[in-house]
Amino acid sequence: MNQIFQALEEPTFKRLWILSLISSLGDQIFPICATFLIIHSGSGALAISFIMSIRVVAFLLFAPVGGVWADRLPRFEIMISSSLFRSVLCVCVFLTSSHLHIQILGALVFFMGVAEAFSGPAASAVIPSLIKDADLQSANALRAVTGRISSIAGPGIAAALIAFVGPEDGFLLTALGFLIAGVGLIGQSDSLVLPRPPLESESFLLQARAGFHYIRGSQWLFITMIALALQTSILFGAEMVLLPVITMRKFTDTNIYPLAIASLSVGSLLSALVAARIQTKKKGLLAFLSWGALVILPLALIFPVSKIFVICCYFIGGIATEPMGVFYGTALQREVPDDIRARVMSLDAMVTGSLVPLGMMIAGPASVFFGEKKYLATTAVIFLIINIFVLKFASVRSFGENIA
Repeated sequence: MNQIFQALEEPTFKRLWILSLISSLGDQIFPICATFLIIHSGSGALAISFIMSIRVVAFLLFAPVGGVWADRLPRFEIMISSSLFRSVLCVCVFLTSSHLHIQILGALVFFMGVAEAFSGPAASAVIPSLIKDADLQSANALRAVTGRISSIAGPGIAAALIAFVGPEDGFLLTALGFLIAGVGLIGQSDSLVLPRPPLESESFLLQARAGFHYIRGSQWLFITMIALALQTSILFGAEMVLLPVITMRKFTDTNIYPLAIASLSVGSLLSALVAARIQTKKKGLLAFLSWGALVILPLALIFPVSKIFVICCYFIGGIATEPMGVFYGTALQREVPDDIRARVMSLDAMVTGSLVPLGMMIAGPASVFFGEKKYLATTAVIFLIINIFVLKFASVRSFGENIA
């Protein structure tokens, strides 16, 4: 068990991990409070869809930009600025909430996504400069635990805030969390890394293109990135849309949907802790074998024999996810040079995340046209075919060109 928490022996990483948990809770609370703020204002599903999607669009558009800056400026300064900026945005939402205009809220949410596009690559890329190489796996497992804890606790905190003080005051608590996360990082630095070239040494466009060129020239990274983008869009797009539809129709119980999502998070949390302890040269092979077990999610919806069955399947699906997250994230940090790492990781986030909204958009019409079970079965088969195909490449099986 001590191996799991080994990275916390480094004080700077420990501080970053604790503060990232606080900011991750804010990232979970903010959209829920925004949704209920819209509902209380009398607006409907269209407004909610606009507000939620514009944050994702902002992140996807600006992730490559954030990656360039995180490779040229001190990464802690970017994280501090992003947290403080998000704190200001939350205060602005609170101040305008009494006379809500969807356009103003949309602009504030858009800038929230932009801030996340800058902080995300910086936070991921800075890890190898804070800890020993041997502790990278532990660090990424702990970061995965942070995400899962916040995905479980965040909605609960948001629900309590909405019930007792209202969504408006929830933004003040979120602002406080981002403020603490930003102020807490002041004075920290990734000084273990040699200074990166100055921003003026080449054009911004060339800096951005360098990330694309590196990915195209790295067989394992290019294949893995494209595979994950296709798999997440196909499978998660289908199950995210059809899970509430099928479970509500089958069981007439609104609790199955949140319970399934919660069990997925719990399973992911447990597997992240286990993944931190696994040592193997074939991390890509193990990651994709575990990842393949995600087909249990569409199978649970094709054969929803009972409430417990669906919830247990989502728990198993959660267990299947984190070996990929921990091993792939560690390989990126270990294999990609520091001076280009943030750009590569930002492009990875953009590519693997950009197709999920498309998959969700297709899932509704496709399930009506082909039938829910046929569509879910098709997504499961395509998912497995991609999984089997990528394992033909030795560099993918080892997650790195330099690993024997």
